Amino acid sequence: SRCKPSMLGIENHRLIGDGVSFRATPNCGGELKARYLVFHYTAGRSADSSVESLCTRKPQGNASAHLVVSRDGRIVQLAPFNIVTWHAGVSQWNGLVGLNRASIGIEMDNAGWLNRVGDKFIAWFGKEYGASDVMLAEHKHGGGTRPWHVYTEVQIERAHELAKLLVDYYGLQDVLGHEDIARGRKQDPGPAFPLAAVAGRALDRNAPVKPVQRGAMKVGVMHKAPKKKTQARTRSTLARR
Repeated sequence: SRCKPSMLGIENHRLIGDGVSFRATPNCGGELKARYLVFHYTAGRSADSSVESLCTRKPQGNASAHLVVSRDGRIVQLAPFNIVTWHAGVSQWNGLVGLNRASIGIEMDNAGWLNRVGDKFIAWFGKEYGASDVMLAEHKHGGGTRPWHVYTEVQIERAHELAKLLVDYYGLQDVLGHEDIARGRKQDPGPAFPLAAVAGRALDRNAPVKPVQRGAMKVGVMHKAPKKKTQARTRSTLARR
């Protein structure tokens, strides 16, 4: 069922509130004094499969984040906000190299960019999405118009609430996308995510509130949060961070 956004808080560097749970990841370590908040998409089949991947220690390519936000609004925290997680990879911003040690990472459950095969839209892991789940848009860094998996309304509401809470609580300097700190290497959270609006509200900027960036148009109707259902777990591209 859809998890209705409620007031969230922070105690001992852990998120508290309805729909919030904690599962410790082994892929973390070291003290974090965050300066930035970085949004990602999981590029995974489901929130559960992404959490599983982020909490698994592999021979190589280990990744993690502080939070995973599901499509129904549930939030899983994987590490306290004062502990370094491995979400940024090779990255830089404003003269700082390596954003893992200076940022809180949020993973939004979203398949990312999709392949168009005729009138079908298919993710890298083989799942097909309907037109109501797809936006046609050009990424802000270019690359031409392509289909992207949309975010749910409740996810966007959660993103706004989390960004405002974390910026205020930790005095963060900016709200960024993985696409900003790893330009040319990463494209998340992509044009379907209203990053400018989320950052603008969190930082009290006068930012546009439309969730669509330049060159974007919706394929279908506005997407609603789906009913909760069980999905087969699968591997994720999170290990490619």
